[in-house]
Amino acid sequence: MKYLDRFNVYMSPYGGGSTGGGGSTGSTGGGDAVVNLAGADTNPAFGYVGSEYNFTNPPRYYKANDPYYYEVDNIPLKQIHENCLWLKDQIEGVSLSVTGVSTTQILDLQPYTTNADREIKVRPGKFIGRVNDAYNISNLFSNVEANPTVDLTRTPIYKTPSVRIDNDLFRAVVGSTMDVLLYSNGLSDHYQHHASVANNVIPTSDNVYSEGVQITYSLNSDYLQDSSNGMNDLPKIKTAVWQQLSNTDNLTPPNRVDLQQLAVDFCRRWQGIFRTSVVNISDQLSVQIEPFDSSDYLDNNATYDPKVRIDLVYAYTMPIDATKTSLAKNSGGPETITAPRLGVVKGAGGIITAKSFGGAETAVEIAANPENIGTGDWVNQESQSDRYYDTEQNLSPLQDAAIQAPLSDQHALTAQRMPFPGKGTGLSFPSPDDLMNLAPIVSQDSVDNNFATIGQSVLPICYVIVKEGVAIITSDDVIDIRPFLRTSELSYNERAGVAAANPPLSLANPSVGKYELYNAMQLMRDIAQVKRDDLEVTLRDLIQSVPIAKAKLSALFSQLVTGTGGAQSLSIKEITTVSNNPESLPELYSQMTVGGQVLTPATGSNTEGVVTCIPGKYLVEATIYAGPNNYGDFNARTIWKMKLLNGSSDLYPASDSNKQTFRCYSDEANAYKQEGGSASFKAMVDVLENGSQPGLLKVQIVKDSGSTSQDINVRGSLHITRIANLDGTEGPITSGAAE
Repeated sequence: MKYLDRFNVYMSPYGGGSTGGGGSTGSTGGGDAVVNLAGADTNPAFGYVGSEYNFTNPPRYYKANDPYYYEVDNIPLKQIHENCLWLKDQIEGVSLSVTGVSTTQILDLQPYTTNADREIKVRPGKFIGRVNDAYNISNLFSNVEANPTVDLTRTPIYKTPSVRIDNDLFRAVVGSTMDVLLYSNGLSDHYQHHASVANNVIPTSDNVYSEGVQITYSLNSDYLQDSSNGMNDLPKIKTAVWQQLSNTDNLTPPNRVDLQQLAVDFCRRWQGIFRTSVVNISDQLSVQIEPFDSSDYLDNNATYDPKVRIDLVYAYTMPIDATKTSLAKNSGGPETITAPRLGVVKGAGGIITAKSFGGAETAVEIAANPENIGTGDWVNQESQSDRYYDTEQNLSPLQDAAIQAPLSDQHALTAQRMPFPGKGTGLSFPSPDDLMNLAPIVSQDSVDNNFATIGQSVLPICYVIVKEGVAIITSDDVIDIRPFLRTSELSYNERAGVAAANPPLSLANPSVGKYELYNAMQLMRDIAQVKRDDLEVTLRDLIQSVPIAKAKLSALFSQLVTGTGGAQSLSIKEITTVSNNPESLPELYSQMTVGGQVLTPATGSNTEGVVTCIPGKYLVEATIYAGPNNYGDFNARTIWKMKLLNGSSDLYPASDSNKQTFRCYSDEANAYKQEGGSASFKAMVDVLENGSQPGLLKVQIVKDSGSTSQDINVRGSLHITRIANLDGTEGPITSGAAE
């Protein structure tokens, strides 16, 4: 290829004039030149791109003895035409290019090598980088005074932390003489999102099953203002409020503080650590690339022999408004830098080492014996969580991280499979974005020098092909991945998800991951379970100690019973019931209620004296006194017995040998002497259904022996108390209830 020793190129301008493009300089269609390469030079640093065309300088001129022939006449024209095509390639670029400009023509942060050592050099330049460093935040800014707490006994259950602005910060804001720079970047002066308030709707007890809990958020015009929302209330337009102390304890507008104000206060506290900033690399930087080492690979297959590895060179982000920043290092603790520097991700790969937790038996050895993969021991190990493989390795001073590189990349590399044609690179490259980007753990109780507060972001600059047995790094080994001079941030779906969050996400309202949410749900479940168990025990103890009102019927009877009749039921009168409604009792009678009552006196013919009742265990108490009504038979005596029945079935007494009896008589020989008799019983009986009907309790008397004409007057009382269900449930039987 032939090159000009020095050349000047002026592109014909276009587009700026009234008649459109294509005109020459000074024409009506001309304007400012699109490309002006005046002063361009052929020194190696300029880096001309390769072209299939040659540049001939000067073109062939006519000679005195040239024949007048068309082919000879066309020689200089062809040379001029080829020069134009070569120049076109230089302007458009025929290799990696952006908008027609080759990466070799972009000097900002350009990587290169001298082809004499293992050093990668990077020219000065600027880029935009994300700032994450929360390490050693200046005490000039606000501080969080209290930890947020959750208390289920109050509303709201979550108490946001209060943020106090230091006096020094206020002095800096109002312009007092200070010996520390404020480093104001606007983030702490304006709101970042809208004020919002929760509109929670909790269903009442009567519609709890038809309506769910509703949690919504709406724009709130009450926070820190007196009028409705307007243009001046838009984020980035509305100036943030400056308060000595910001908290949520005072819930009275306009002093109420919400997430809008707290987001700004947190920016003041942490100096906007998640922002972006310009990074200025004012001086040339360099970094050493470690030689290739095949021992870094797991090579148990003779077919594969590692030949190359791919390293990533990047620049650390150090914002222009900071005098220093901190980097996370593997050894020696955090490293403080006062100027931007380079770092390297070594792509040699990690050595898999079989290990275990707690000193137990280690995992199956596969590094030296890959044939163990798939064996019985390997299958049995699957469910043993204490067995694992570690790829951690000690990093050298010249590298910041290392990744595993599979040997399969060394197999069957073809031009079609190579990501960069002409370079035998393999297919595994260190991630150019998130491998070294670290977000700090920022919390209200973080302290200075806490390693977890170190965040960093990097700008990937180039890949370096490190070859086996090659002592130096050449230009052909450098893969320039510029000119996207901005560190990685979020993907679109991530940005869209964050942007659509309501209320907006911020440091005052961080997003919640699944694990945190599910853990909180589990915690609440466990708390509810403990509370329920405690309540169950408390209620059980309370029920055991407090008498439960029992359904009870009390009545009297007074009637004439003739001696000539058979068994006769006593007619109850003056009936009184207590706690007789099943719905008022602790037990449920939804399947069997009789007239809405537990104990119901029957009415109508042939039912007098009958009490209808729900099946269960009952305490029945009856007392009877009787005296003679006539003197028809002198010296006559009658013996009467009393019994309790359910319908026609005897409940008490169980047999005639244990019958309740009394006697009545009159004696004419003794001046018509009269004597009466009495009987009483108290019995616990099981009342069953009477066929398909509820129980039918009644008290009967019948003459056992004596005069057939003796009539008696009967009076007495009856008490029936329901104690429990037939199976013994329905609450405790209190002391004295069964006496």
